[in-house]
Amino acid sequence: MAEKVSFQTDKAAELGGPYSQAIIYKDMIYLSGQGAVDPSTNQLTTGTIEKEARLALENIKIIMESAGSSLDNILQVNVYLTDIREYARYSIKGFPIGFLYPFSRRSHTQAACVD
Repeated sequence: MAEKVSFQTDKAAELGGPYSQAIIYKDMIYLSGQGAVDPSTNQLTTGTIEKEARLALENIKIIMESAGSSLDNILQVNVYLTDIREYARYSIKGFPIGFLYPFSRRSHTQAACVD
C-alpha cells in the first residue's frame, strides 16, 4: 500500500492549523485550504476580492512548485466565497491567472461567516 506523505514548505504562508499544507499520495498532491495570507509576512491581508484571490493562488503556486509540480497539473479547485456576488470579480480578475487550457474543474460555494 502506498504511503501518504505530509508536505510543508516555509516559502508559502503558514496558516497555523494542525494540518499539512499538502499531502502527497501516489504522485498526487492534495492541498489544504489557502487564504489571503501574504507568504512573505505570514499576515492575513484583507482588501479586494481580486487581491485576496491572488494571494491564495500565490500560496497554491508556491506549494505546488515546492512539491515538484505546477498550477498546470491542478485538476480541481473548491472555492468558498463569503459573498457569492463577488464571484464575477473573483473569477475574471482574481483567480484565473496561472491556469491554462484544459482548465481545472472548479466549484464555488458561498460560506457564511460564523462568529
